[in-house]
Amino acid sequence: MDALDLKSQMQMVQCDVSDAASVSAAAKSVEADLQIKGERLYALVNNAGIGPNQGDFNQILSVNYEGVKLVSEERNS
Repeated sequence: MDALDLKSQMQMVQCDVSDAASVSAAAKSVEADLQIKGERLYALVNNAGIGPNQGDFNQILSVNYEGVKLVSEERNS
């Protein structure tokens, strides 16, 4: 068993980081869930990414850079 019981405190949220509407919907869902529970967001792990064999330069930039930026900044918009 996890000594800190972190697994019970985690929530996975799926979204398309290259789609602003998907990121916004995910952020609103998490925010609403946190408000209901009276909790705060302490960490964000964004494991989205694609490699050179999965798209052209613009797609790779959209996911690997712009997607990370969008997810990280959504709460502030």
